[in-house]
Amino acid sequence: MNRSNGNVLLIILVAIALFGLLTIALSDSFDGDANLDEDRARVRVAHILEQETIIRNAYKMLRFANDCSITEVNFAYDADPTYNTNAPTSNRCSLYHKNGGGLDKIAPMEDTQDTLDNAYEEWWIETSGLEIDGLGLTDSGTATCPGCELSILLYNVDDTVCQRLNLGTTGTKTIYTLAGAEEIIPHAFDGTFSNDNLIDATDDAELVEQRSFCVKEAGGDLRNVYVAVLEVR
Repeated sequence: MNRSNGNVLLIILVAIALFGLLTIALSDSFDGDANLDEDRARVRVAHILEQETIIRNAYKMLRFANDCSITEVNFAYDADPTYNTNAPTSNRCSLYHKNGGGLDKIAPMEDTQDTLDNAYEEWWIETSGLEIDGLGLTDSGTATCPGCELSILLYNVDDTVCQRLNLGTTGTKTIYTLAGAEEIIPHAFDGTFSNDNLIDATDDAELVEQRSFCVKEAGGDLRNVYVAVLEVR
């Protein structure tokens, strides 16, 4: 009888030990998955920032080396002269032409974005309808928006990537959210500006004076949008 009780006790102790080992293994697995997600996000953030720098440098070359005014810059992927009729026919002010910025269409790494809702979201795209409080002139009440910045956008950014982008710019992993039902619709740059969006303390005080950040729309498709200002006005 005592031997039987001893065997039962031994079996229970072995089962407890095995359960403990299983718990540790599962915990390590979950931690590994979390670390893998963080590592993947870091790589994708680095790639986004590299692409942003490439576009920014090409834009600066147009503005300063090629002597293009801001209204002459053409963001058409095929350098279509009808996209911005202010652009010279020589294409020296076309971002995506060998005579200008020399860029090809730029898409982010795989898994950087969530499911895309619109075709234009696949690539970096410009907007001239975004005004950020604290940068340059703030005059959202005027239709021609003399205070609107010229910016580039990346849509449907993954949550973890969005958080790490903001960690680098604002020091926190917060995903900021626009106020009301606001969404960011790209305003194709034809040489003019429009007061489509004003980002200020009503959205979040951290966004005031920020030149790059990731923000979630409060309306529309509720996308995470990475905003990078090319030129302050």
